[in-house]
Amino acid sequence: MITVEREEFAVVLDFLPNGYPFDTRPLHRKTSIAQALSKNNFTLLELIPKNDIQLKSGQEVYIGEGKREEIHHVVGRIPIEKLTQTAKGELEIVVSNLVKLDSKRFIEFFNE
Repeated sequence: MITVEREEFAVVLDFLPNGYPFDTRPLHRKTSIAQALSKNNFTLLELIPKNDIQLKSGQEVYIGEGKREEIHHVVGRIPIEKLTQTAKGELEIVVSNLVKLDSKRFIEFFNE
């Protein structure tokens, strides 16, 4: 049986304070959305921030089981096609930074 390690942290790729532009619900029914990349497994995630929280691209947020300061809940995985243009632009930068921060892990992975 394969056990999946729960992610603890993610990096925000894009923050949409008024939700997705294609969402046809009235403004008062929309929620803020953050598109993010998990730090360990590089999973693309959709996050719902807590009320009145403003997030920035590149910001690291806690998404684990404990008390979360900025994130209300994790909606789940999202396909790369659903990323906004801003999120797609940030993706390469964020991945590059994460690899540089833990280069030993990736060198070992590719060498073994």
